[in-house]
Amino acid sequence: MNRVSHQTIIEDGLAEDDVTKVQTGLKLAESRKRKDSKLLAVTLAKCIPSGSLNVLRYLLKQEEAPLSRVSPELVQQCPVEKISEVLQILVDSGWDINQHDEPPGGGNGKCILQHICNNEDLIRWCLAHSAKVEDVGIDPYYNPPLLECVARIGTVSIFKLLHSHGVSRCEHRYKSIIANTILGKNNAPNLTPSC
Repeated sequence: MNRVSHQTIIEDGLAEDDVTKVQTGLKLAESRKRKDSKLLAVTLAKCIPSGSLNVLRYLLKQEEAPLSRVSPELVQQCPVEKISEVLQILVDSGWDINQHDEPPGGGNGKCILQHICNNEDLIRWCLAHSAKVEDVGIDPYYNPPLLECVARIGTVSIFKLLHSHGVSRCEHRYKSIIANTILGKNNAPNLTPSC
């Protein structure tokens, strides 16, 4: 006899953003004594990249799924057309918009602003919802400063927006980037930031 896996039912529910299927999968897991906070956290983490908004709301409000596996890197994997709604649901549920990715989860300690620094509307949304621009860029070698991220993949208007919110233009690696460009990679002196 083939037993239907609760994980298969949950995966189908996530793919279709079908709360009823997810509920059925969770009830089946519970009947097999497999429903716990880890299953809820994993299910929550899986519904974000798929943009399953109904399931996300259900998991956070009815199941009280823990936010422990929700990282900025995971949030930025959400479809662009749904990310602001996902952010709103998460922030309303107590997710810290200023948290950084934790190793080994990836993202090199980046915050949400660094992950979305090429999307001005999302940057504005985050700033309006208390995203901090200071202390962004914990590890200067693996986690570039915010304006450096914007300089690489953002726009001039995003750069100006963040600068107007207090991000310093003179962040860690600008001097060495300029030196590498002017002098050539092998001839650049080791410049220490003075700002």
